[in-house]
Amino acid sequence: MSSRAIRHNLKGYMFISPFIIGFLAFTFIPIVTSLYLSFTQYNLFATPQWVGLENYKKMFTDDPRYWQSLKVTLIYVFAGVPLRLGFALLVALILNTASRAVGLYRSLFYLPSLIGGSVAVAIMWRN
Repeated sequence: MSSRAIRHNLKGYMFISPFIIGFLAFTFIPIVTSLYLSFTQYNLFATPQWVGLENYKKMFTDDPRYWQSLKVTLIYVFAGVPLRLGFALLVALILNTASRAVGLYRSLFYLPSLIGGSVAVAIMWRN
């Protein structure tokens, strides 16, 4: 490789380095650490003791909290998400109609966004 090509590639790596550092620090390393700790008996004040698949065996066979959390998650996925999606679609259809009150509907729908920003600006200016 010529020195010009190396310099050109170095500039690209410099531009992408914040993402790479952030990905490693906040995503990849925590995932790998969590995976390792899931195979250990971990106490915050002692070194982790390797137990292998014992934690998973206990979770799937003996832990009632796992089954409760699975039940709640399934209820959320199969009931909560479709209901919210249906409500959002209904609001979108109402806001898209060609009626005389559509301006009022749109204003009322957008009003919380305006108020939130106004309150934040007012708090910042007060201090």
